[in-house]
Amino acid sequence: MRKGISIKKKAYIAHILFAGRAIEKNDFDMAMRRYNQAWLIDDANGEAYWGFGIVLNERKQYDESNKMLEAALERYAENKYAMSNLNESNIWRTLAMNHISLFEQTQDSTYITRITDRRLLNTLKAAR
Repeated sequence: MRKGISIKKKAYIAHILFAGRAIEKNDFDMAMRRYNQAWLIDDANGEAYWGFGIVLNERKQYDESNKMLEAALERYAENKYAMSNLNESNIWRTLAMNHISLFEQTQDSTYITRITDRRLLNTLKAAR
């Protein structure tokens, strides 16, 4: 008997896909709900955290967005989930832009110091 994708995994994927569609429609409340439902199914997977970070970024909640994006990177590293270079560069780019926005809002130089992290700096260069 051939083993397929579990019902739990299918539900997780469905919520991630529905969240992506909600983001495309600028329905960030629905996207957050869908990412939360995915997270409730599998809190070890990075996609839900990535989604939380994207929604929080759109809401201009940059500190919270950074926490979620960093959690996504940790989940990918800890669990060895496949993450494409594009996804990783998108996460780093969003983190870098969040730090710039936070610096502009607060004039707190610690946000600029964080950008000097080599990965963030390289992302900024690539985004230009």
